[in-house]
Amino acid sequence: MLFVRLSIMTADPTNNADSADGASPDNELAATDPVEGIGRAPIYTSLGLSLGLVAVVLAGARIIGGGAPTVTLSDLPAEHADSAECQQLIDSLPDEVADLPRAEIAEPAPAGVAAWAAGSSGAGGNYRDQVSLRCGVDTPFQYSEYSHTQVVTADGASSSENSSGSSSDGNTATEWLEVQDQTPGSTLTTWYSTNRFPTVAVTVDRAGNGTAGNDAAGNDGAGTGTAGENTEQDSAAATSREAHKAIAQLTGATEALELRKHQPHPAPLSELASGSSDDLAACQSLISAAQDGFTPAEGYELYDDTAKGTVAWTHPGYEPIVLRCGIADPDVPLGERLQQINEVPWFEDTVLADGTTASTWYPLGREVAVAVSTPQAAAQESLSRITELLKQHTAAAPNVG
Repeated sequence: MLFVRLSIMTADPTNNADSADGASPDNELAATDPVEGIGRAPIYTSLGLSLGLVAVVLAGARIIGGGAPTVTLSDLPAEHADSAECQQLIDSLPDEVADLPRAEIAEPAPAGVAAWAAGSSGAGGNYRDQVSLRCGVDTPFQYSEYSHTQVVTADGASSSENSSGSSSDGNTATEWLEVQDQTPGSTLTTWYSTNRFPTVAVTVDRAGNGTAGNDAAGNDGAGTGTAGENTEQDSAAATSREAHKAIAQLTGATEALELRKHQPHPAPLSELASGSSDDLAACQSLISAAQDGFTPAEGYELYDDTAKGTVAWTHPGYEPIVLRCGIADPDVPLGERLQQINEVPWFEDTVLADGTTASTWYPLGREVAVAVSTPQAAAQESLSRITELLKQHTAAAPNVG
């Protein structure tokens, strides 16, 4: 810690020539008020110079004592994090990503990690404004044959999409799977390399960069709904741009890793038991209607290549919405709580796979068994729309009044 001693010279009232006998009242005041005795300008000048010296010394101390921000990263399962390949990758990473300086990792530091941040965790810095990288992680459960991967260009301005199930012969660029955090208000997005070994995960959170949290700047969200929606959309777009910038700057380093396409996880609902051929025949009207311009939730688009009796819709960064008709009757426990949606009861299987927010829903009381997989963030909208489709294209079971 630096200390600066301030010394301010003042007049000695006993050393004032005008304090002789016969001094005027003004001179008498000077004898008791040293400031009046020598004039204020010299003291103000001296004080200003002293304060200026303090500022220079403190600024110098900040420069000398300043260093890289420090962030804390938790130790997560990563089988290959301590591999030589991951260590080489960490050593090759740039000093700056998305305009953020590289940070020190607080001890105990996990293997195979790196971070860039605007400030230190818990030290007054905005630790939510950061980028972190983990090497050697597992591919996420969201990576299935319905996933879309992206090849981010060097400038981050554009990207091309490929189906995870398509061939990437001849393509040596790193492909990324974007997974957005669906927690309300979250600005987190994580990108996983899907054709490199070991797998790399990059998490971007730019909440402190004006990309999100505009309410903190004085906008409390009051006003018209349109303004609030526009703010949210602008925030999401800005966050996406920042993420692309970070991925573009890190892609080059990942391309030194082995080129290896990872096996996608089974598609949602693909492992459910099938019903009879008659059940599948009864699904034709529903499946045709679902494929004919129907959209279960905003931003989702029809996925072209699905199994018979299955319709899927995808949205980059989000988990898919999948409808499957003609399955075996679901086993619904007695006394299980049901959700009534537009006069149709639904049973939710809340057993979620690790790392996913999607759950499986079964509409009950229809002549044919149907299942819907939807992420929780889109469940209300998608189930409401799908319920209306079910009522139009499937009949109620004979024993249902």
